[in-house]
Amino acid sequence: EIARINFSNITGASRGFELLDISLEKYIVFMDKLKSYKSSEIEELGKILSSESSEKNYDLRTMDIRKEMAKKSISISRGNFLPNLSLSYSQDWNKSNLDDSFGDKGVIALSASIPIFPLYDNYLELEKSRIDLKMSELYKNDVSDNVEMNKKSQLYSLVSGSKRLKSLEILVKLAEDTYNRTEERFEAGMETETELIDARVSLVSAKNSYISAVYSFLNVKRELMVTAGYENE
Repeated sequence: EIARINFSNITGASRGFELLDISLEKYIVFMDKLKSYKSSEIEELGKILSSESSEKNYDLRTMDIRKEMAKKSISISRGNFLPNLSLSYSQDWNKSNLDDSFGDKGVIALSASIPIFPLYDNYLELEKSRIDLKMSELYKNDVSDNVEMNKKSQLYSLVSGSKRLKSLEILVKLAEDTYNRTEERFEAGMETETELIDARVSLVSAKNSYISAVYSFLNVKRELMVTAGYENE
């Protein structure tokens, strides 16, 4: 009840809300399959996720864009060393006082300029673009290693989480049976109130552990989806 009040105070929700039971029915097949995975199968699944995450992972795609921008910056910097060529054409019409006809004259001009004075600045700009490209490649390698490490960790956590959930599910069932038997014996005068309270505490503790494991399992699944770049389950 205290937790309910605290939640209401934080979120502004009405204190009359009801908590829904956590259901994992749609994940049962998925969890059963995970529990049966061997190390070699986990590694194979990791390779599949790696090939897909290289194209879908947001961080890796961002690094690819940054690398392409650095390449374009190098091309632009190299272009600053090229001579500038300009072609112009002009035509004039004139008329003298002695002649009623107009005369015209056309001029074509081709000019070229070589960037001599800003040569050093252009060289520095080119070197900076090359350094940016190298840094973007190093950053991508670092991000790629982190994505791979996180993916493996999350995949193994998902497998171990599914096994832990199954164990805790059995533990909750045993705690419920123990509490029910203790309650029946208490009503028959065969158990003390202390023993009934102990059984109740054990049941609550088992359910809390199960709920925490469910949250951890779903959270790891969400993290793995983000790492692999999946938007839908």
